[in-house]
Amino acid sequence: MTTKRKFTLFAIGVVLVAIQWFGPVQTNPPIIQSHTIQSRLQIPARVADILNRSCMDCHSYETHWPVCGQIAPVSWWLVDNVNRGRAELNFSEWAKYRPAYVIATLGAMGEAVGVSTMPPDSYLEFHPRGKLSNDERQIFHDWAVSERHRLQVELLDTGKTQKVAVQ
Repeated sequence: MTTKRKFTLFAIGVVLVAIQWFGPVQTNPPIIQSHTIQSRLQIPARVADILNRSCMDCHSYETHWPVCGQIAPVSWWLVDNVNRGRAELNFSEWAKYRPAYVIATLGAMGEAVGVSTMPPDSYLEFHPRGKLSNDERQIFHDWAVSERHRLQVELLDTGKTQKVAVQ
């Protein structure tokens, strides 16, 4: 091995070690149970299992950070994905969402899981347990549609919202 190549490998090694001290922090803020999706919706055990295996890591404060995710630059990518997932939809902060948003979100969730855009392939590479069977996708989709309809009826009965079309 040439001296130039040895120096290059050494420099890369130094950079990889040095970047471990920089970058975002992996967080799981405290959870207030009364704010969670579980406290607000009727979630059957099979759907709860799907949520826990395939959704909560990116869409809640219950993220299970993998060991490989402790190493930069993978940690940077992982933290960014989780932060974007939480910003898009956070099951730990479900109570802050307005009824019309909840109803629309249930529809979008059912559709995304039903057509296999959620969970994304990038998540499944690190979490193969999160892969859903076609039956699980259908169960989740059916629950989301049913829960959406139940909430629409409940809100109409209390006069808190205008009717939103159920698909």
